[in-house]
Amino acid sequence: MSPFIRGIGVGLFVSLLGAGTFGTVMARKYLAKVDGAWGLQPALLLTHDVPPGHVLTSVDLTATGIPRQFLTTAWVLGPDRAAVLGKAVTVPVEKGAPLLWTSFAVPSCPAP
Repeated sequence: MSPFIRGIGVGLFVSLLGAGTFGTVMARKYLAKVDGAWGLQPALLLTHDVPPGHVLTSVDLTATGIPRQFLTTAWVLGPDRAAVLGKAVTVPVEKGAPLLWTSFAVPSCPAP
């Protein structure tokens, strides 16, 4: 193989490697910018179906990022994980569904 052909091959390889690296860096920067714009908040989801009366453990819960504009006060957020561990749900909750504060028993109101 002539040195000229070998040089072209090496040059193409180095060029493709550089273009791939540049593309990867730019894609990561863009995705970081998009994630920052969404303002992801950690929300708790269930890892499996949970029947009524089930006491929640750390195995039952997983956190995922949800855009801030889609969250309501009914969602249990990541920092509230300790508050719900050891509590029993009063309604069935499906796998992958968000954990809501309405899934727990509400203390009864005192009689008038």
